[in-house]
Amino acid sequence: MFEFDSGAVRDAAKAYESIQLQPAQEALVKDLGNLVGPKIGLDPFPCRGFWLMAVRAWQVEHATTADSIGAMPPEKRAAAAREIAKHFRDIVGKQLRDPREQSRLDRVLDDAFAHYLARYNKR
Repeated sequence: MFEFDSGAVRDAAKAYESIQLQPAQEALVKDLGNLVGPKIGLDPFPCRGFWLMAVRAWQVEHATTADSIGAMPPEKRAAAAREIAKHFRDIVGKQLRDPREQSRLDRVLDDAFAHYLARYNKR
């Protein structure tokens, strides 16, 4: 497991708890938080908050809304998902108490996200 900055974890949980999402967005963030959180030692609530931050970073980068992902063709949806996962990795990586753990965190996140995509693509 990994150790993260407790203040950032607390803030991420508050961010998740304070926002109202549309049902599809809520399901996506819950799935990601529930799957990835335990693999990196985070409770699902702060993990969901970090995913929200990643989605927001992607939205700002592309000057669009997350809803637009659903209208994209599959290959563009997959590319958007990878970009959001990269934002998540960057956000969570900055919260590591021991920055030397970054490469191990990257491997765990790669595996967790691949598992998520495999599950998602079966739907």
